[in-house]
Amino acid sequence: MQSLRSRAIYKFLKRTGSPFDAGASLARQRSTLERQARFTIRPSRVDIQPISISEMSAEWITPDEAENNRAVLYLHGGGYTMG
Repeated sequence: MQSLRSRAIYKFLKRTGSPFDAGASLARQRSTLERQARFTIRPSRVDIQPISISEMSAEWITPDEAENNRAVLYLHGGGYTMG
């Protein structure tokens, strides 16, 4: 049996379209992802600073109680084309 969260996500993707449709153009996939991102809730107690690294956009994300001497480098999948 699907969880309530799983059912909600399924309905959301069904309604807004999936950005992961391999048959869709890259522009269409990006547009769908941007539309869906409007519904994302920003976590509380987190500071997000946009930065530029060698002309690429990135974000430095710091939770309120983070240690200053540690960091995580996160590279998402998707061929670096979306998100």
